[in-house]
Amino acid sequence: MRQPIRMMAAGCGVIASLAIAVPAFSGDEEDRVKDIENSLSRIKDKLDGVASKSSSSEIEEATREAYRVKEAADKLKSMNAQNDPGKTMAASYADYVDKFQESMRGLKDMKEAQLKADNDRLGERCTEADKNFRSLINSYVDKKDKSEGSKVLNVI
Repeated sequence: MRQPIRMMAAGCGVIASLAIAVPAFSGDEEDRVKDIENSLSRIKDKLDGVASKSSSSEIEEATREAYRVKEAADKLKSMNAQNDPGKTMAASYADYVDKFQESMRGLKDMKEAQLKADNDRLGERCTEADKNFRSLINSYVDKKDKSEGSKVLNVI
């Protein structure tokens, strides 16, 4: 289950790689480009290691951050961006974000299924850990006096 989540998270991280080095230009267009690049970096950070996280909150935060990318791309489009990467962002990023957010819904569903599966096996894992712990304690107790080891385990 973790492998598909890693693959999807890595694929979703591709959106972060869309940020291209900003050429020297000034004004509102440059500010929107920087906003997009910063948002893409935050998305990447949120999704990094998502398979090992204990909730889907990072996925939700990345999805909200993607909305900011879309807003900034729409703003670039309405400004009629003249320079790259602003022109590219204005032309394509809103559509990329829509696809990204769709992927995030799938990733969130997968993460929630993973968490449910982990919780469903919690009792089984606790029983196994208890068995291993008791075995470890018994290995330290002198083989001739198992009754003392049992007393220690009953106290625990």
